[in-house]
Amino acid sequence: VTAARLDVSLWRAGIRAYEQGFKRRPVFRYWRELEASQWWSRERLEALQFERLQALLRHTQSTSPWYRDAWASQGLDPASVQAPIDFHRWPVLDRETIRRHRLAMRSTSATTLITKATGGSSGVPLQFDLDPDSNERRMAAWHRGYGWAGAAPGTRQWYLWGAPPRAAGAQRRRKLQLFFVNDTATTES
Repeated sequence: VTAARLDVSLWRAGIRAYEQGFKRRPVFRYWRELEASQWWSRERLEALQFERLQALLRHTQSTSPWYRDAWASQGLDPASVQAPIDFHRWPVLDRETIRRHRLAMRSTSATTLITKATGGSSGVPLQFDLDPDSNERRMAAWHRGYGWAGAAPGTRQWYLWGAPPRAAGAQRRRKLQLFFVNDTATTES
């Protein structure tokens, strides 16, 4: 084991301890689940996806009056979705609908929401909301993707992306934190 690899391993352990122990965030547990599930059979993955889709539909129907009313007006009931093919008759949610009804679409069970936005490559940025758990799963997928490219947490990385001048100070601080966390260790090339 080289010193550089040991250094990366120590940083990863420190980051993991901080995230799971101090902050009590499940990012690394979700990342482990993603790493394991990527080797599952197609049938097993599709079964899990459909099970989670059914749970999401039930949750949405019970906690979002907007979706409940929209679905009822179209004769759609989550209980009727018994196979993936049943979901094909449900309407596709488009950007304009989200823009018009985003606040009304929110779950009544959400106590904390994180507002995000797309980059606006289609012309106008689209704002959307995540609950903290969804954001943790998003971060786990991000770590896995960067890990595939050899840039998992603890490796030296450089991020370059833009933010409008009016970007919130918290967003800038978070980006700096990500930079410093990921720029503290070196890997061998």
